[in-house]
Amino acid sequence: MDTELLRSLVIVAEEGHVGRAARRLHISQPGLSKRLRRLEDIVGVKLVEPSGRGIELTASGRLLARHLSEALGVLDAAIADVRAESGSTDVVTVGFVAPLPVELTPGVLGTVGDGPAIVLSEVDWGEQIDAVTSRSVDLVLARGPVDVPNADLCAETVFVEPRLAAVSSRHRLSGSESTVLADFASDPVVVTEPNSDFWIVDPRPDGTRAVRGPVVSSVAELLEAVASGRGMAFPARSTCDAYSRTDISYIPVLDIEPASVVAVWIPSRQRGPVDSVIARLRSAGSIGDR
Repeated sequence: MDTELLRSLVIVAEEGHVGRAARRLHISQPGLSKRLRRLEDIVGVKLVEPSGRGIELTASGRLLARHLSEALGVLDAAIADVRAESGSTDVVTVGFVAPLPVELTPGVLGTVGDGPAIVLSEVDWGEQIDAVTSRSVDLVLARGPVDVPNADLCAETVFVEPRLAAVSSRHRLSGSESTVLADFASDPVVVTEPNSDFWIVDPRPDGTRAVRGPVVSSVAELLEAVASGRGMAFPARSTCDAYSRTDISYIPVLDIEPASVVAVWIPSRQRGPVDSVIARLRSAGSIGDR
């Protein structure tokens, strides 16, 4: 069970107010409500209910929060003891949206020399910034462009890669050596969140609008939509490399904006170890701060 969900319930109980809890977690109130609903689905019990202040914990929610507060305290102490026993307290948890470019693994994100140990943790597309602000990871490698929600965060582009057109193997352009955006003027494009306008290229450079196709919430759903011919997509090269399929054709696009991997972190957290990881990432080809 995701400790991020568990801590969210505990903080709601501690604050007694969903707005204050959301601010403490550095996420939006809808984002916090989504976490609580997910936790309810896992536990199978109603944990929150509407109130004049938005929502409040049920009796079951308060009981679970008390147990979780104790359990998470034990977990945090256990992790600290293990790190101290191993002689290494410099552990940096790096969140990422899969797949990462091969240029960043394993050499850049592996443990190198005397640097900090790195733990990789996959995060969902829609929660890549929340993973940092909730402190479930020390930094995240987000798929750009990234909208930094507050001044507590730093963001830096650490890698840039081309995007390709992904089409069904039955598509009229399947197997082409290259293509341009205008070739897909009438093709529906699979919609993903966040940054849907960027990923579907809407509007196009000539001012026309993209034709929006089915909406998906994961790479797996995107690939199935493309393979079935319900839409096409413009994924990053690393995605194409990781998911080679006979029913999907990947074609270089000559006039499309590239994709970026953006490191996002809280400067005050794990400052020395995180700075060391950022330095490694810069060695992969950073193009500067934003």
